[in-house]
Order: sequence, then structure tokens, then C-alpha cells
Amino acid sequence: MKAVLRQIFLRRWWTWFFFAPAFVGFVASLAVHLGTYFTDHARSDSLAVYALHGFCLVMCFLMFPFTRRMEKLWGRRATFAKDYGGRRGQRIISVLFIYALINFMLFLGISVAKGQMRVWEKNQTYHARGWSVDREISKAEYLQHQVRALRGFSGHWILFFALPALFFLQLKPVDLFEPEPQPIKKRSRSTAQGRKDTPLD
Repeated sequence: MKAVLRQIFLRRWWTWFFFAPAFVGFVASLAVHLGTYFTDHARSDSLAVYALHGFCLVMCFLMFPFTRRMEKLWGRRATFAKDYGGRRGQRIISVLFIYALINFMLFLGISVAKGQMRVWEKNQTYHARGWSVDREISKAEYLQHQVRALRGFSGHWILFFALPALFFLQLKPVDLFEPEPQPIKKRSRSTAQGRKDTPLD
């Protein structure tokens, strides 16, 4: 049974079943994020948004069994170097991480400045809560906050979909079974001479 599973997992095609949904999620999250700059009617509490958020978490968790397996065989440092397609992939991840962080901090800062840490609708009126004060806001302010919230969180989706997409794109199934060859340590001349001169009993 183990040999059969090995033969299945050594084939390249199965990695595309993980890459394809991750890439689709990346494109969808990028489209949602860019769309927030061109509309003022997006909602951050819609069913589609929750579904995309859950899908993002699922794709990230799917990486863990494979990365843990590679860390066991290759070591943590070697696995990290191979995970996302070398330096180019790591640069992409770094740029997306910095952008997601700045994007979220902007959303948080604007929400605090406007006293809109939380907004909600009740009886066809709109309310916002800052640190401790509740107040009524207009529908336009409510919709603007919804757009900002969607923009703030969709930046994370771009990053967290890019991680599994790049990982499964470059994953070589053989890496899950064969450990990294260890470099040959060069022996010093004195060590080699000492072993040569050691008398045999």
C-alpha cells in the first residue's frame, strides 16, 4: 500500500489540483480588492465575502502537511528556500506581505480616526462605535466603511492565496520522499594524516 501511494504521489499532475483552486482564489481576491477602488457599494458582510474568507483559510491549511513532511526530510531552512520558487517567489511574498500590512494599517487608522471601529444597521438607521461612544451615521458613511473594511481584509486574501499557489506550483513530488543530499565535509590534511598514522591493533 505504501509503495502504491508513493507511485501516485510521485506523479506531477496531482499538485495542479491544489494549485488551480489557490490560483483562482488569488485572482478572485485580487479582483475584489481592486474593485473596492472603483465602487462605493461593496459589502464586507455578504455571504460571498465569508465564503472567500473561508476558502482562503482552507487553502492555507492544505499546505501544512506537505511543508511538515518536507521539513522532516530536508530541514526547516532548506524547505523555506524551496517552498515558494526560490528568491523570485520569496520576493513576491515579501512584497505582498508588506502591502497587506500597510493596507490593513490604513484601514485601521482611518476607522479609528473616524470613530468607526464597528458599524451596523438597525431599524433602517446606521450606527457607528468608536472606542466607547455610539453615534448615528449616514448611509453614505456606512457604505464607505463597508468598502474600506472589504479593502482592508482582501489584502490579506491576496497574500494567503499566493502562498499555496506558489508552493504547489513549484512543488516537486520527489521532494516529499527523498531528503536533501548532505554536502560532503572536507577533511583537513592533519585529520587525514592522523587517521593514516594510527596503528591497527
